[in-house]
Amino acid sequence: MSRTMFSSRSIIALASMACVLGACSKPAPQPEAAGGPPPSAVEPSTPTPAPTATPVSPPEAKAEAPRAAAAETASDRGWILEQAMAVASAIPTKIHDRERAQCQEWVALAYLDAGDPIAAARCAESIEGWRRGECEGLIGVQYALKGDRELALKYARLAMERAIGEQDWRRERIQIEAAKIHAILGNAIMARDLSAGASQAETGKVDGAVIPVLTPEQFEAQAKVLDEVIKGGTFDGMRNALDAYLPLLQRMTANREQALAAAATIDAALPAMPMDLQIIYGTRLASALHALGEKDRAKERLDLAAKQVAETVFLPEDLTPMQVDVAKARAGLGDVDGARAALDAALASYESRKKEIVDVFRARSPRALAEGFMAIGDQAKAESCWLEALAAGTINPNSRPRAEDLSATLVAMARSGAAITPALRERIAMCRKSLGEPW
Repeated sequence: MSRTMFSSRSIIALASMACVLGACSKPAPQPEAAGGPPPSAVEPSTPTPAPTATPVSPPEAKAEAPRAAAAETASDRGWILEQAMAVASAIPTKIHDRERAQCQEWVALAYLDAGDPIAAARCAESIEGWRRGECEGLIGVQYALKGDRELALKYARLAMERAIGEQDWRRERIQIEAAKIHAILGNAIMARDLSAGASQAETGKVDGAVIPVLTPEQFEAQAKVLDEVIKGGTFDGMRNALDAYLPLLQRMTANREQALAAAATIDAALPAMPMDLQIIYGTRLASALHALGEKDRAKERLDLAAKQVAETVFLPEDLTPMQVDVAKARAGLGDVDGARAALDAALASYESRKKEIVDVFRARSPRALAEGFMAIGDQAKAESCWLEALAAGTINPNSRPRAEDLSATLVAMARSGAAITPALRERIAMCRKSLGEPW
C-alpha cells in the first residue's frame, strides 16, 4: 500500500469506528500490578484450613471437571512461563542484549496471547531497549480490543515514550503499535499521524489490527482497500494484506457472496508469494473456508498445500515445521486420523535426517511436532517430542543458543497447553542448570 493510500482509503475506513466502539460496554479496568517478581502462580503466605468436604452430585461433578482441568492448565502454563522468563533473563546483557530482550518478549507475548496483559506488563518491565516499547504497544492493542480505552491509551503513551531516541526502524515498530491502538479506538487522525513516514512493511499492519472491531457494513470498504494493496504487488504490502484479509474472511459469515469473493482474491494472490508463504497462507485459507462451511473447498485447498510441501525441496530444518502446519490444519478440518498419519510420517522423516540439521536449528522440528501432537490430543507423543526438543537444544557448546532454544521450547509448551510431567520438569531443570560460561 502506498503511504498516500494509507492516509486516505485506510483512514476513511477507520473513521466511523469511534461510534461503533462507543456503543460497546466498557469492562472494568483490571488492576495494574506495580513491580513485583516475574508473573507466576501465587502461593498463599500462610496455609488456610481446608474446607469441610461435601458430597458432590453427578451433575456438579461434571461441571467441576472442566474447571479443574482449566485451572491445572493455567497452573502449568504459569510455571512454564516463569521458567522461560528466568532462562531469558539469565542471558547476559553485556554481550547478548538483543537475544535476551527477544527471548523476554516471547514470554510477554505468550502471556498476552493467554489473555493476561497484567502478567505481560510485568515481563515487559524487565526488557531493556526498544522491545519494551513494542510490548507495551501490543498490550495497549489488547486493551483497546477489549474496549478499555483508558488503559489502551496509557500503554500507547508508554510505548511512544520508549520510541524517543530509537533508530528509524525500531521507532517505526513501536509507533505502528501505538497507531494500531488509536485506529481500534476510532482515532483515525492520530493513527494516520503515527504511521506517517513509516515503511510499507509497517503501515499495512494497521489494516489488520482493526478487523476485529469492524461492523459488517464496513467489510466491503475494508476489502476494497486490501484489494488495492494486493494489486500493488509489493511483497510487504501483499503479506500485510493477506494477514488482514484472512481474519476478515472469517467474519464474513452473513454474506456468502462476499466471503467467496474474498476467498477467491486471497487464493489468486498466493502464487506471487514464496513457496513457504504459499503453504502457510494456503493452510490458513483452508481453515477459514472450513469455518465458513465450505468444506469441499477447504479440503481442496489443504490438499494443494500438502502437495506443495511434498514437491518442494526445503532446507532440512524447514521441512518438518511445514509438514506440521499442514497436519494441524487437517486436524482443524476434523480429519484427526489424517492429521495423525501426517504427523507420524513427519516424525519418521525427522528421525531419519535429524543429523543433517545444524545443531542451532535442530530443536525446531521436534518442537513443531510436539505442537502438532498437542493439536490432536496425543499427550504421550507430544511429551516425547517435547523431551526431544529439550535435548536437541542442548547440543551447541555455547549457552546463548541453548538459552534461546530453551526459551522457545518453553514458550511453545505454554502456548499449546502442555502438561508438566515429572520427566519434563526434570529435563527442564537439567537444561537450566547447564547454562553458564561460555555464552
